[in-house]
Amino acid sequence: MGWELDDVEKPFVAQLQGLNWKHIEGSLDDPAITGRSSFSEVIQRAALAERLLAINLRDGQPWLDEQRIAEALAAITRVGAGKLMEANQTVTELLLKGITVDGLQAWEGGRGQTIQYIDWANPANNHFRVINQFRVDCPPGYNSGKKFIVPDLVLLVNGIPLVVVECKSPSIPEPLAEAVDQLRRYSNQRKAAFEVEDNEGNETLFASVQLLVASSYDEARVGCIGAGFGHFSQWKTVVGPEGSGSEQSVAEQLGKAKLSEQERLVAGMLTPAHLLDLIRHFMLFMPVGGQTIKTVCRYQQYRAVNRTVIRMKRGQTRLEHGESDQRGGIVFGKRCGIVVDYYGVANHLREALAAYADEDIEGALSSIKDEVPVLRDRHLRVVDVLRRQGIESLEDAETCIAALESEKVRAEFAVKLKAFLNSLDTVLPRPEGLPFVKDAKRLAYSDTAGVLSDRLMDQARASHERLMQL
Repeated sequence: MGWELDDVEKPFVAQLQGLNWKHIEGSLDDPAITGRSSFSEVIQRAALAERLLAINLRDGQPWLDEQRIAEALAAITRVGAGKLMEANQTVTELLLKGITVDGLQAWEGGRGQTIQYIDWANPANNHFRVINQFRVDCPPGYNSGKKFIVPDLVLLVNGIPLVVVECKSPSIPEPLAEAVDQLRRYSNQRKAAFEVEDNEGNETLFASVQLLVASSYDEARVGCIGAGFGHFSQWKTVVGPEGSGSEQSVAEQLGKAKLSEQERLVAGMLTPAHLLDLIRHFMLFMPVGGQTIKTVCRYQQYRAVNRTVIRMKRGQTRLEHGESDQRGGIVFGKRCGIVVDYYGVANHLREALAAYADEDIEGALSSIKDEVPVLRDRHLRVVDVLRRQGIESLEDAETCIAALESEKVRAEFAVKLKAFLNSLDTVLPRPEGLPFVKDAKRLAYSDTAGVLSDRLMDQARASHERLMQL
């Protein structure tokens, strides 16, 4: 515990304090110290009520009364969803969209008004708190083992828990795996995955939590509710939504020659403006295998999308530049992820796109769902080239190669294979693309690609290498 506290937890808190997080020393005996009336509560009700009044204004003045504040508090503290993922999705939607309450008769004819829990546009208007040793009692049916849980660090915005951090000493074997396992125990995800028989932890704490962090200082990983260890990942950038920040400047501020993974993650993800940007624009709930999962973008996606937004906001128009519009022209490769399919990116770009006329941006953003039928059609077209040469099965590579000896046939095959691989590259790794992977491996097999043009051969080889990893 000593090494864990001194080497991991304390530096974590100190860095957060440098980013304008206020530290509160937790207590295992008195819930009032952490702004709660009992250890069964997870939200600081008084702190949230104060912020609701402060950030929801009419003509610059507070307008909410006790009844409307009580309605907002009840919505976020009494979530009726049965499963944790459903509850988390409900609370996340509340955080992002707010709750509509009755308005005032003298204000827009009494039309309903939206109460926001967080001021997303102005991070400084929110209160950022980090509490260590945040005790939460396990409810009946979840306390057969441990009677309460004590996450190392809980990060709250306006009294709402948004991040839970588990620290482990770098001296123990596999510290990150131990930290993730503990986070999954706290949130009862081991029971949900049938790894243990009994319920455990306190799911209510995690209904509002957006990020889970496991750290041993030298190493640090981040994931979301429901993620196993393999889905926790590094965060490798300190650059924020406006493009500011650098490794060197952060290291200098901390008095270090270089950053540890923990320091990089804290600077890159938990700077207040960065955290709100990530939650608002880069979190995704999606159906996979008959169940809903939650994910946060990888650092490449975050960096790439924000680069696009910055360029669209700040780039010169054609008139200003004299030759061409400088607000576009960024092309993302597969390493950046499927940007156009990422939840919230269109909302993030709305302000930047407002600079364009409607006819200029028509068709600029497209859905992955629109690409799936294109993929099916292109698959049929490339396979048909071989079918017309008498090929019944793609499993016989030598026969396929022989069928492409004709220069005319080979040229047609090359064009259609390239189009098919491009579509598949766009759709993957979504499940709609998986049925096409086997044929893609055969069609892009290096022996087959070897009789094609050099350019297509390189593309086929690269596609084959990516596909072999699936």
